[in-house]
Amino acid sequence: DDINRMSSSINYKERALASFLTAEILILNKDYKSAVSTYISAINENPNIGLYWGYCSQVLNTHLNFDPFMSLYFIQNAINLDPKNPRWSFIKGQIISKIIFFEADNEWKFKSWLRQYEKEMSAALVKCHSEQVALKQAILLFVNMLDKKFNNASNILANG
Repeated sequence: DDINRMSSSINYKERALASFLTAEILILNKDYKSAVSTYISAINENPNIGLYWGYCSQVLNTHLNFDPFMSLYFIQNAINLDPKNPRWSFIKGQIISKIIFFEADNEWKFKSWLRQYEKEMSAALVKCHSEQVALKQAILLFVNMLDKKFNNASNILANG
């Protein structure tokens, strides 16, 4: 009832929030395509909320295997609006890791994206507050996993 009332409100912030909450319900129902469309509705109603951009990017990246550059566009907007949020840098690092896999054959592009990946993951760790233990552990786990995948990719940078 509240979501229906909010979605027909004259207040754009309420309409945006209603869209966001509807997208969250769609996520719970595993309707990811509709959720992305609904997140985009929230963004259209109120483009100044980093949460809307970030969640949309996360679903594009995690559940729909969308073009990583599209996901990168959404997460960069989240970072621009909420630069202190470590989750956005973590998600950006995850997206960049997908691009790294595509560029593994091109040494110059690989190194360039790897540098960007390391920058984002470092930023995510620095931005974590002391109470964000689980997020920090997730970041470190992801970094260790990718490092093993590329056989100590950081060494490639050090030697290149």
